[in-house]
Amino acid sequence: MSAKWRALQHRHRYTYSAVVFPSSFTDTLLSQSLLPSDPNVSLFFIHLKTLISLNSIYSQVNHAKNLVSSFTNLLSLKHTENDTPALQTACRLYVEVLFLENSVPLHRTLISGLSKVSNKDCQVLIVESFRDLCKEYKKWSDRKRFCLSRVALSIMGMPKLGFLISVVGDCAVLIGWDVVLGLNSVVSEIEDLGGRPSPVVMEQCQESLSCLYYLIQRFPGTFKCFEEVGFMERVLGVLISVLKSIAFTRDCFVAAGVALCAALQVCLTSEELGLIIVKVIFNGITSSSSGTNCFESEFRDVVLKVPFKGDLCFEINGFSVLSRLCLIRGILTAVSRAVLNSQFVVSSGGLKW
Repeated sequence: MSAKWRALQHRHRYTYSAVVFPSSFTDTLLSQSLLPSDPNVSLFFIHLKTLISLNSIYSQVNHAKNLVSSFTNLLSLKHTENDTPALQTACRLYVEVLFLENSVPLHRTLISGLSKVSNKDCQVLIVESFRDLCKEYKKWSDRKRFCLSRVALSIMGMPKLGFLISVVGDCAVLIGWDVVLGLNSVVSEIEDLGGRPSPVVMEQCQESLSCLYYLIQRFPGTFKCFEEVGFMERVLGVLISVLKSIAFTRDCFVAAGVALCAALQVCLTSEELGLIIVKVIFNGITSSSSGTNCFESEFRDVVLKVPFKGDLCFEINGFSVLSRLCLIRGILTAVSRAVLNSQFVVSSGGLKW
C-alpha cells in the first residue's frame, strides 16, 4: 500500500498549486529576519523567504533542495545557548512547511533533510516542534482536513525513519483524530449533499485511511490506552460509515477494510478476533476445534468488548458485496496468520457469502 501511495504522490507531484503560507508563518519569519544572527542562520531564513516568494510548485520543488542544504548545515554546526531561540524558530518553521496546504510535493525532500539531522539537541528541537504543530493543527481539523495524516504518511513512507518514527508514535492519537474528523466531515457532506466527492477528496480519504492503518499496526499499545476516552469507538464508527457508503472508491473501501481489521485487533484477543471473523463476517459457527460449545452468550460477551455504538453484526451484514470483499481483503492483509489458521466447526447451513 505504501508503494501505491508513493506512486500516487509521484504522479500528482506537479499538479498542485504553490504552497500556501499563512500570515502567521510569514510574520514569524519576518520578525526573526530582523534580528541579528549568525550568517548560517541568516542564510536559512533567506532561503525560506525565497521559497515563500515563489508562485509555482515547480520552482518551489527545485528550491527546496537549497532550503534543506542550509537547514542541515545549520543544525550540524556547534552552537551556544544563545543560539537556541533562533534554532527553535528555524526548526519550527521548517517543520511547519510540511503541514501547509499544497506542501505534499515538497515532503520527500524536506523529510529527507530531517532524517539527516544527527545532533541530539537539534533532534529534540525538531521533535518538540512536531508535537506542538500536531496539537495546533489538530484544533483546525474541522476546517482543514487531513493536515496531520498527510505529514505522518509521508514520514512513514520514507525508507530511513530514524528518530522521526518515535515522534509519530507520540502523536499517533492526535493524527488519528485528524483522520477521524476529516473522514466524518466527508461522510457528512455525502449524506447532506448527495453525490460523490471529487477525485482529489477521494485520494485524500484513501491516503488518510492508509495512514490510520499504519498507525494502528505500528503503535497498537498507544491506541489501546485511549479506549476509555472513546477514541477507538470513533475510529470504528467512521470506518463502518465509509464501508456502508456507496460513494467512495474501491481503493477507499480496501483501505477502510484493512484499517477496520487492524482496529479490531486493538480491542480483542486473537481468539476473540477469530470468533468475530467467522461469526460476523461468515455468519456461522457452532463450536471450536477443541470441541467446546461456543454459546451465543460467549459471542455476545466478545461483541460487547468492541467499542462500537450500535449493532456491529447488523452493520457488517448490511455491507454491499464490494464492501464485504474489501473487508475480507482487509482480513487477509491485517490479521495474523495464527488467527487465520484457527479452526472452527461451522454448521452446514450457517456459512454466508
